[in-house]
Amino acid sequence: MNRQELKKQFVTQLGCEALRITQLFEHISDVCFFVKDREGRFMTGNRFLMDKLCVESEDEIIGLVDGDVFPEDLVNNFLQDDLEVLNTGKTLDNRIEMVPNRDGTVEWYMTHKIPLYSEDQRIIGLAGITQNLHRLGDTWKPYHKMSQIIEYISTNYKSRIDVKALAHVTNLSVSQFERVFRRNFGMTPVKFINRFRVHQACVVLRRTNHTITQIAHDCGFCDHSHLSREFVRIMGKSPGQYRKSH
Repeated sequence: MNRQELKKQFVTQLGCEALRITQLFEHISDVCFFVKDREGRFMTGNRFLMDKLCVESEDEIIGLVDGDVFPEDLVNNFLQDDLEVLNTGKTLDNRIEMVPNRDGTVEWYMTHKIPLYSEDQRIIGLAGITQNLHRLGDTWKPYHKMSQIIEYISTNYKSRIDVKALAHVTNLSVSQFERVFRRNFGMTPVKFINRFRVHQACVVLRRTNHTITQIAHDCGFCDHSHLSREFVRIMGKSPGQYRKSH
């Protein structure tokens, strides 16, 4: 099935003119809009999404999955959130996540996702928007404390980070902080920090010939084995295997 046939089949299930909503998002700057089917394949998206995915036209989006365009270390997070929406029918609001740029740097985005239903009320896909946190203006104010945490982790990930210190930054108790953090990031602070460090390790593995031990120390892990253990847990392969495949 070619791309246009794939999209036509999806639109038929969704309802004749439903995907025309994409046109509205062409007039909103700095917002990525996307629609996926149940298999995680992009069905459409706006111009800002095309720029993010490094494609020239909507036709090139159709049929792509996150794994085709994003690093493995981030794809699993996206997939988990997609499956939660697709399997439960619940909306996903205010999820803060890191999204890579073309040069390998990371920016922070706030994402919202909703299920899409066919005319016979089956969940056949999802729609979502994501926007750079630094461009949200006043909308970001309720999440200012989380912004401080993002800055803290981004600046200090090479050193030991204590959850108590993170809670202190937000003026919350440790238990309150962990609840708020999990609600916004979809995981515990410790898991998030390790995932962030693994992402940084992925960038270094792709770009340099540094030893695994050196990368471990540079990315905030105790030693070679600590990095390897977390890397396998998150990426499903060792740092050496990842380097060879990239």
